[in-house]
Amino acid sequence: MKIANAVPLPLDYAEPLALPSAANAPSLAVENLWLCLHLPDFSLDVLAVEDQEAAHVVLEELKGRWLVQTASQAAQDCGVVANMSLNAAYALCPDMQAHRRNYLQEQTQLKQLADWAYQYTPLVSIIEPHGLLLEIQGSLQLFGGLKKLLHKLEKDFQQQWECAVQMALAPTPLASQLLAQYSMPVVVQQRADLRSVLAELPISSLFIDDKLLQRLHNIGARCLQDLWRLPRADLARRFGQALVKQLDQLLGDSPDIRSCHQPSLCFDESLELPAEIRDKSLLLSSAELLIKRLAQFLRQQDAGINRLLIYFYHYEHSASHVVLGFRQSTRDYEQMIALLQQQLDKLLLPSRVHALRLNVTELVPLLSVENALFPSHILPKADMQSTPDCIACRLLAKYWNNYRIAWGRLRSIIWTSWRITGRNMPGVISMMLHCLTVLLCHVVQPGC
Repeated sequence: MKIANAVPLPLDYAEPLALPSAANAPSLAVENLWLCLHLPDFSLDVLAVEDQEAAHVVLEELKGRWLVQTASQAAQDCGVVANMSLNAAYALCPDMQAHRRNYLQEQTQLKQLADWAYQYTPLVSIIEPHGLLLEIQGSLQLFGGLKKLLHKLEKDFQQQWECAVQMALAPTPLASQLLAQYSMPVVVQQRADLRSVLAELPISSLFIDDKLLQRLHNIGARCLQDLWRLPRADLARRFGQALVKQLDQLLGDSPDIRSCHQPSLCFDESLELPAEIRDKSLLLSSAELLIKRLAQFLRQQDAGINRLLIYFYHYEHSASHVVLGFRQSTRDYEQMIALLQQQLDKLLLPSRVHALRLNVTELVPLLSVENALFPSHILPKADMQSTPDCIACRLLAKYWNNYRIAWGRLRSIIWTSWRITGRNMPGVISMMLHCLTVLLCHVVQPGC
């Protein structure tokens, strides 16, 4: 990315110089800054093909014909391009692998990308079919400036998503979108610079139909600069007001209202296993992938959970499930894994499992560490978080309907607390109170 056709990336450009006296400076309105994330190979990226070096194409059907929608780099090297017929593509690249476009998977992952981008700004807009728009002006101070924000976002994207991305930043959403789509990674911070930066873009970059594009070609218009040179009134009269409005939206002279994406307030994801399995250690490893996604989702939402359900699907029987309940809101990945391992040890599977599903229907505010009931110096954090839940899980699952036996098992809890805390009496008392609190909560509210 580079600044206003001047300095190329990596984003080592100079921040704007501060004026020597704010009192003598003219009052300037704060410009919006729209960052576009364009995903040129998104249809192919979501398929997660195994052999990345081979030639792959994604096909879509148009009027009864199969056309190439996206081609991998190996296919492009053979001459395959977008909108080429399938027969012509096979003639150029006989060894290529063709895949049908998966619209549902694209929409699902694009929404996941929008949820991920929500951690940088609350103003996220989805560009169908392969892009996002982020208004980041209000986030600059939070992340320490534009340079740091762009570096962090680019680094996080590369670590989290295996997708090719083209970025551009401009004061208007449409300008940012066109610059990103035409591989012009620039950073334009002032509206006054837009006309010079966009001047060389072809008129085919505008969202106009083929008939209007041909009419513009007939008068000799090839780039946006040619359109801006024409009289505005005559341009609107001959080619329509919609074209003039789109040119105004490019420069910020006309409002360009975008709908904002609202992140999901629940988590429901599934995982199809490559083969049916019954080994609980393998099931735990598979469930860890879903729980890892859940933990990341909770960090993005700055929230926690008190309860989650994990379903194990079988072909011959109804789904098995486990319920994980926590005494206080959490998003600790290790705590969820430890409690799931306890539940899996007791779960009886009627047959092999072919799919998993993790469901959370309610998010709750995350309690801070300072508000914990017991001080952290008595027990290490890992023991304070996981041990009472695991003990309560074992105790309640086996003696739920027999209170006398459940209370009689407190002797084993005392011995466990004595051993974990290193024979520290305050730690023993704290651990006992923890377990009693969890036990009473489940007795009073059996649905927890």
